[in-house]
Amino acid sequence: MNLQEFFAISGSSYEEIHNRISSDILLKKFLRQFLEDKTFENLVEAVDKKDYKNAFFASHSLKGVCSNLGLAKLEKDTIVLLEYLRANSENPDIDETFCNDSFAKIKQDYEQVISSIKILED
Repeated sequence: MNLQEFFAISGSSYEEIHNRISSDILLKKFLRQFLEDKTFENLVEAVDKKDYKNAFFASHSLKGVCSNLGLAKLEKDTIVLLEYLRANSENPDIDETFCNDSFAKIKQDYEQVISSIKILED
């Protein structure tokens, strides 16, 4: 898979991200570093524990990483959870179903991004 195909799957424009990171070698390096990033794991742990305050922080971090790397679809779905948690993370009546459903979309997007990064051409 080449970078143009990768960004099409990720919901972004190769040209847009290439304007920010003009070296394909560097861009691939950053994408491969995403494989080692622990932000998603932190989000998984927080959601599993129903620790919505830390889920907010993890989703905020994940959104930032996605924005920097041009992972638009994952960023968009992360923002849904982030904004809900921004308003409700300390609410004792938090809608756990909404959080779990939102997280399920994030997880699906995340897994697609990870599998696509793993097959990027050198």
